Amino acid sequence: KQIAIMFCDMRDFTRFAARHLPHDVIHILNRFLLAVCEPVLANRGYLDKYLGDGFLAVFGLDGADPRSCCLDAVRAALRMPQRVAELNRSLSAAFDVTLDFGVGLHFGEVVVGDTGHPLKTQFAVLGDTVNVASRIEGFNKRFGTRVLASSRLISHLDSSVKTGLRRRVKIANRWEILHEITSLADRDRHWLVQRSFDRIRADAHRFGQLFYEALFRDHAEIETLFARTDMARMREKLLQMLEVAVRRIDDLDSLAAQLGELGERHAGYGVRPELYPEARRAFASALDGFFGDEATPDLHAGWRDMLEGVTERMSGMKATPQ
Repeated sequence: KQIAIMFCDMRDFTRFAARHLPHDVIHILNRFLLAVCEPVLANRGYLDKYLGDGFLAVFGLDGADPRSCCLDAVRAALRMPQRVAELNRSLSAAFDVTLDFGVGLHFGEVVVGDTGHPLKTQFAVLGDTVNVASRIEGFNKRFGTRVLASSRLISHLDSSVKTGLRRRVKIANRWEILHEITSLADRDRHWLVQRSFDRIRADAHRFGQLFYEALFRDHAEIETLFARTDMARMREKLLQMLEVAVRRIDDLDSLAAQLGELGERHAGYGVRPELYPEARRAFASALDGFFGDEATPDLHAGWRDMLEGVTERMSGMKATPQ
């Protein structure tokens, strides 16, 4: 298969493990892996194996074209720093620890299949492409970077990706050009939604307040539907629904049954389908209040597209274009 490969590795894990209690080591390692693996799963990646303090992931096993699987890998890698920064705020206060990591990305041909003893087989990804991706990750330490990718992976992304440092290195007796990936072009709406959701997630209470304030401001009849509702719990449910939708942003059809059930529950509360456009407008207002000048037209368009897909499946009818 032709797929994109990602290696991710925590920095200075050996020294970290030597200085902390075993329970704390496992606890912190699992929190780190949760933070960095979630973006992989949200971008159609497959977590092939954990490697102590890191992991190997692949993109494209589902038959995606080269551009799509390379773009998914980059989207995942670029979400990781913000999620780890959020984790570090908690770890710094509780353990006086902050974590860092590096990511290496490559694209090429691999052999995939189940390997091992008949009583204990496991899926494996084999080939030089895997070894090169691992070596690429290691160069982050030398160059002081966080996300490095090969020219072969970059070549499938045209102008979609923004790069910084560029270095020529020797890997396995051949020269490779490595590129530091710093961002994606703002027109990538899925990336904008994912990146902005991570910021919403870090301050979910404030965003939820902005959303419900905007929803109730011009629609007293909607506010009456929440008269006996625990609004703190509602804000938590809003975040949960957004998290599920953002994870499946490329495949909302897979959530059709779940969203249909959610729509039926809302109908039981008295929420009519014609109120969904009002909710989407309130969400747009909350984006403006939360992000200010960063709430660009592309950001709004990305969220609008996703929310129209969500409410369409909740109501069982086509959403009204806004």
